[in-house]
Amino acid sequence: MRVRTVGWLLAAFAAVAVVTVTLLPLGTSPPMVWSHCVICGERGLADALVNVLLFLPLGVGLQLAGVPVRQTILRGALASATIELAQMLLPGRDPSPGDVVFNTMGVAVGIALVVATPRLARLRARAAAAGSLAAGAMAAGIIGLTGWLLQPEWPRTVYYGQWTPDLTYLEWYRGTVLSATVGDAFVRSRRIEDTDRVRRLLAAGAPIGVTAVAGPAPARLAPLFSIYDHRRIEIILVGPDRDALVYRYRARSVAARLDQPDLRFPGALRGVHAGDPLVVEVMPDPARHGAYCLSANREHRCGLGFTAGRGWAILYYVRWFPSWLQTSLDWAWLAALFLPLGALARQRWETAAALLTAALALLLLPSAVGLLATPALGYAGAAVGAVAGALATRRLRNPPPPR
Repeated sequence: MRVRTVGWLLAAFAAVAVVTVTLLPLGTSPPMVWSHCVICGERGLADALVNVLLFLPLGVGLQLAGVPVRQTILRGALASATIELAQMLLPGRDPSPGDVVFNTMGVAVGIALVVATPRLARLRARAAAAGSLAAGAMAAGIIGLTGWLLQPEWPRTVYYGQWTPDLTYLEWYRGTVLSATVGDAFVRSRRIEDTDRVRRLLAAGAPIGVTAVAGPAPARLAPLFSIYDHRRIEIILVGPDRDALVYRYRARSVAARLDQPDLRFPGALRGVHAGDPLVVEVMPDPARHGAYCLSANREHRCGLGFTAGRGWAILYYVRWFPSWLQTSLDWAWLAALFLPLGALARQRWETAAALLTAALALLLLPSAVGLLATPALGYAGAAVGAVAGALATRRLRNPPPPR
């Protein structure tokens, strides 16, 4: 199949994906007015990076199809502006000039990748191997940064306990909390007088306990017990999401205006019905560094935490993704992370050092930064990414003869 045909097919697929993601209504809230910010909202940096990644395949496809660079960028900018104007009519959407900027930037990055890839493939062995060393260090750095960003951060602010709060962006849980504790501190549904003590207990990994009378199973995440601060920033949240028990803490990623995943125990509340007694506990896993144990009545599960592959969730975490899809994204994230290393690999000591650095990063770094050990599927994803990069550049260096 000719390169231009592949380019047009990729561009068409990317356009369908962009329209699907950006023009679906979100919820029932009224359309928002045009915002004049560039990086907007609590997860503004995550939105900006996702916008770049969303439009990147469109730039790649149009460049492969032979569309001139200026026309490709202009088409990307016009498409983005049209989408943002259309979002002014859609519930739950928040159009802004920042989206146009970062969408257009994504098209430009896609063009740059198409232009630069053949040149990188033809680098001399020494330069390419040095590049592979940098790619290995970059992969290790991203793994370390993922662990650091997913660690809890306990701001020194005034905390408020909340029992089954009715929050606008979450469902209201119709159960009744009888008591809530953090370690040996009782937390009532009001301002916490000794906030410093509760903060120290949370930082020390004290168990969180809630005794309640269960309500009906909610259709989406509903807080049973939470702690917010005086700025209305969530510190911790414990609650059901259908039959799953969810624990969420304020991670450093939130302070960096990124997204964050939560910890889930699927099926923990399957046998709990409205009116039943409900005892919930959250505590660090004593057997695994960086892991947690969640329990609901007699159901108990430990080993819940994040691996190096969960870095994608810092950019865009969707709560309703099933576990198999999240695992697949973990695999794909590590494959993408290690693809540049394979693409620049050469038979030199620098590449050997890069491969060793990357392997040690997957093996040893997670425990040092509070992540769970990398599973076998994660190693497989990293290996597939590196091999795919190596095969791609080999193909570019040695193209097949014309027919």
